[in-house]
Amino acid sequence: MSKKSLEKIPQSTILKYSLKAGDPIFVLPKGYFKNLSQTENSFLKPVYEPVELSKYHLGSSFSKEMIYLTKATEVKGITNLINHLIKYKSVLDLRRETQQGKLKFYHLHWPRTESFFAKGEKILSVRKCSEPTFTFTEKPAYVMMSFNVIKSNRVNLKYLCGLLNSTLIKFWLLKKGKMQGSQFQVDEEPLLEIPIYVPADKKEIDKVTQEVDKVIALKETLSKAKTESDKTFYQNQILSIESSIDELFFDLYGIKDNEQTTINAILKKI
Repeated sequence: MSKKSLEKIPQSTILKYSLKAGDPIFVLPKGYFKNLSQTENSFLKPVYEPVELSKYHLGSSFSKEMIYLTKATEVKGITNLINHLIKYKSVLDLRRETQQGKLKFYHLHWPRTESFFAKGEKILSVRKCSEPTFTFTEKPAYVMMSFNVIKSNRVNLKYLCGLLNSTLIKFWLLKKGKMQGSQFQVDEEPLLEIPIYVPADKKEIDKVTQEVDKVIALKETLSKAKTESDKTFYQNQILSIESSIDELFFDLYGIKDNEQTTINAILKKI
């Protein structure tokens, strides 16, 4: 909660609940609540930050959770969640949609379509990054506006994840996308303009997806590695497979050896 929002809450409510600027309302630290019922826990969704993702791989670690209540949600048996949100009712009631009777105080104001976040195949794309970062996952993963979420029935998402993480597309984004200094700004517009080649031969797609599966598995193993030597071993394996994925896409797009050399030299200067 911002300082400005706190100023809109009656002093009696502030004193009653010991409210202060910075208190979480809908997005809270993981483990904020204790002893919730199974029903209440079902409305807490994992929220991932950009630093908690890497290329290809979404780990099991996340630091925040969201109370995901919308006007389409059947809300029964969630006393603890309501008791938390009611502390901020006076400021939540100021929202236009709440004043118009379209929302209750405990509803999220601008919820994005939940099917994008729920269990099922998707690619999470970090919008602002030092290196384009696209993460394939089937896990429930709720993200804020610092991400794009990609879903498609027209192309294999593991193949697409390999393409988007490739050196070739990194070069394309550098030259044709948006940059903020040395930072890539991967918004919806440049994403939609990326030239996506999908081979007619399924075997070519399978070659990529098999390599992507290897990277995801290795990154999961790396996340559990204990020693520095193990970490170095898995990191080197990952780099080797990522290089193989680059080669596959250079071949699919007909990029010649001298062009590959030029692309790699330019990217090293970033």
